[in-house]
Order: sequence, then C-alpha cells, then structure tokens
Amino acid sequence: MTTDVELSFIRVAEGCGVVRDAPLPAKYRDKAYDSRYDFETIFYDVYRSGNHTVLQGPPLFNFRKHVEATDFYAGLVRRGGFLIERPAGAEYWLKGDMAEVRIDSALAAATARVQPDLSHLLQNRRVLFTLSRNNDVQWILDWVQFHVRMHGADAVLLYDNASTSYGSRDLEAELSRAFPELTVCVVDWPFKFGPRVWRRRAADGGEERISSKFCQAGALQHARFRFLRKARSVLNCDVDELVLASEAGGSVFRAAERSLLGVVHFRGRWIHEVGVERGGRALRHADSVHYDPSDTVGCPQKWAAVPWRCPRAMTWSAHRVKGLDNRLTRSRRFTYGHFSEITTNWKYGRTGRKTAANSSGYEADKVLIGAMRAAGLRGACLPPA
Repeated sequence: MTTDVELSFIRVAEGCGVVRDAPLPAKYRDKAYDSRYDFETIFYDVYRSGNHTVLQGPPLFNFRKHVEATDFYAGLVRRGGFLIERPAGAEYWLKGDMAEVRIDSALAAATARVQPDLSHLLQNRRVLFTLSRNNDVQWILDWVQFHVRMHGADAVLLYDNASTSYGSRDLEAELSRAFPELTVCVVDWPFKFGPRVWRRRAADGGEERISSKFCQAGALQHARFRFLRKARSVLNCDVDELVLASEAGGSVFRAAERSLLGVVHFRGRWIHEVGVERGGRALRHADSVHYDPSDTVGCPQKWAAVPWRCPRAMTWSAHRVKGLDNRLTRSRRFTYGHFSEITTNWKYGRTGRKTAANSSGYEADKVLIGAMRAAGLRGACLPPA
C-alpha cells in the first residue's frame, strides 16, 4: 500500500526582515553553520491528530512573540488550545475540527490547509521508522528485510530528507514491490537537517554543548502524532543499524509491548568491514561483521515504544524517549550493530575499511552473523554455514 502525503508547511516571507534566532552565538558560527541552520521554517506541518489540530515546527525562539500577536493565537486561547515547547521543537494544539489555519504576522501572511490524521494507515502495525537522505536503495531494502524477518515488523514509515539520488515516490514504489505484504509510507521531509553539535570545554571542567539540529526531532514528533497514534509499536533506528536480540525469536517490538512502561532502550556497538575484498561489488550490510572488543564506549542507545503509552508531554528523540527513567526501560536483551561503512559520509568522513594489515584485534560478531544469515542477507563476510 502506498499513499501520497502532503505537508502544510509555513516559512517566513522573503524579505520580511525576521529570521529564527540561532542557539549558537554569532561569533562561533561559520558559513557551514549558516547554510545548514533552519532560519526560515515556522511550522513543518498543520494537521489533525485525534481531536486536535496541530501546528508543529522547530523551536519558536523569537518567532513566538510574532505568532502570539495574531488572531490565530487569540482563537487558540478561546478554544482552550495550548503550546508544548520541547528541546528541539514546539507544537500549538487547538481543540476542534477546522479546514484551514490563517497566520498573519510580521513573519508571514499564510493560510495553511489542515492535513488529515493518517494514524489509520498504521493502526495495529509494528512500524519500522527512520529519517533517511540519499541512502543506497539496497541498504534500505536489506535494513527492512532484516527487521521484518528478525523482529516481525509489518510496516515501514520512512521520512526522506530531500534526497537527490531518487524521488520519494520512486523509493516508496521500490519498497512496496520488494515487500508487498508491508504497509509502506515514505514522507517527503524537505527541511534543513541542521549543523553539527557545537562543543567546547566549560569553565567548570565539563563540556558545553549546543545543538542546532531540529529536523530529526521534528520528524519523530510528526510521525508520532500524525501517523503512529494507533500503531501497535514502533522501532526507531537508522538504515546503518540492525537490532539484535540475545535470544532466538526475540522481537524488540514484542519487548516494548510487554514492558512495564511501554518503552525499551538498548545500546549498540560499531561494526566494521575487516580484511575482505569485494572485488568492486557494491557495499552491503553483510560485508561487515567485525567489532573492536577494546571499544568500551559503544554507540548511543536506540529505542522501541508503544505510542499510545507515551503521554503527550514526553518527547521522542533520536536516542531516547525523554521523560522516563532509563533504569526502568534499559534492556540488556537487545543491542544493535552500527555499521561504519553504511554511510554516504554526509555528516563526517567515517568510512575506512580495515585491511588484513590493520585488522589486528578485531573479532567477528557471531550473534550478528547468525542473525544476518537467518534474515537472508547477502555479503562477502558471512562464513559458510
């Protein structure tokens, strides 16, 4: 099943003289920061979510005073609406049904059509979710196949962040052809991803950290409220990540559904391509099965959750469901392999296949090998059964 999804996004009017404030002071910003930062988007989308109309966007910062000086805001107050501000986004929630929303301020004069609630598309589904840009289609197919066969995913919700290698409709059609039994939805998400996190040592000896990335957090909240309200469960992981269970037949979806709080968090480790020649063949996940046992840091956690068990005030982020004590949601039954070579190097150059000469100390991940073989993945590094 495929569907065309429209967004009613609102940006500042050209020449209005107002842009979003940036968290990073100007003296630390460079051209790369300015080209990647979202100065213009007021709202990503205007849509129905249950009994509410939602206007969702990046953090408001200085935009808030302009939005709340409008007739729209006066109507929101009369209707008993409210604002939720999150670390990397904000939403206005309006009670009642309406066909359109009008914003007339110093930022823009715009009328947005209210887009429909699409939660019925994924009702009772176990949904594999990600945000992706220009990932090789074969990587995406292998990623889906693995989580379908090993965890029981029966739907895919992929937000395409302005890929230039293919169109979102073409990608959706390819996924539907490869997995006709799945519910497949690819959403165009044409917003700036954001600059890299800025870090420096603080005066107290700690680390000062400023994030200006809103796009991925926005996609997660949008998916949650427009598509996933009625989903059975959802797994959030990237195309370069495969989730592993410590026991045969273990489903991360089922674990979230049976968990005390409806959420499981789990850690990962880097998986590298070591000492194997592909002979010019295109890279796939199953060309990499080795890890460095001396790497005790690993990778940040990922998660699976039951959407309806997450109160609205909680925030879904890339690495955790915020608002829950990790001690109550961390699971040692699951981990994930983070494949260093499955990347377009869009964020930073991390590829660097290990040859026989520089592969000393790396070990093959037997659990990963078994899982990839059981999932039917193909690659140079899978030893014969």
